[in-house]
Amino acid sequence: ILLDKMKTDLELARQIQTRLLPDSSPAYAGIRFSMLYKPMEELGGDFYDFIRFQEQNIIGIFISDVSGHGLPAALVTTMLKALNNTSGSIKFSTSGFLGYINTHLTGQIGDNFLTAIYAVYDTESRVLKFSRAGHPYPVLIRKGVISELVSGGGAIGIDSYMKYEESSIRLEPGDKVLFYTDGLVEETDNSQEMFMDSYFQRVLPALSSLKIDDVVAISYRRLIEFSGREKFNDDICVLGFEIL
Repeated sequence: ILLDKMKTDLELARQIQTRLLPDSSPAYAGIRFSMLYKPMEELGGDFYDFIRFQEQNIIGIFISDVSGHGLPAALVTTMLKALNNTSGSIKFSTSGFLGYINTHLTGQIGDNFLTAIYAVYDTESRVLKFSRAGHPYPVLIRKGVISELVSGGGAIGIDSYMKYEESSIRLEPGDKVLFYTDGLVEETDNSQEMFMDSYFQRVLPALSSLKIDDVVAISYRRLIEFSGREKFNDDICVLGFEIL
């Protein structure tokens, strides 16, 4: 009976966590989004969100990866959602936003920490501002060339005085940007090779001319082919967008 209750509770928690994630892509002029979220257990530590502004030309994009898995990691994602919703005007500053989250979570999440990226895109100027907290660099796909969008800053939840760099880039029609958690690229095959090299050197260049939905979906398919399995050692989250 206890086991049944735990299963029921886990399922309820999974439903709650699923509701924390956006249920559809935001519709903004000149940009198209695509998302994929695959937790390794019922509850995941990966999280993504879109931050809304009153200004119709601005959208905030957030992705994070909480250390560990299961219920403790999932609880931290609920705290993140609450902080995103109460961020006020700090959300205009990508570095300030990560600092705000870091200040609120340091000392509150036990031994956990998290990596994250927060970006703000202006559909009128096509400028993407972004800051990162120890997270894998975003990937820019432009005219078939794959490059990383670099910005400095350490993980959230370790040092309340951590500073985050704010970087920016002006995007062009046809550009695609991928945010992802490390579960995607650190998965290994039978010989313990990571997907990372294969992904950036072969898989992504071959997908570079496709629509963002296909880039995201086929990336996941290629990971399954590479690893030879569909159950992975980490949560996987990919959030991509293309400029139209």
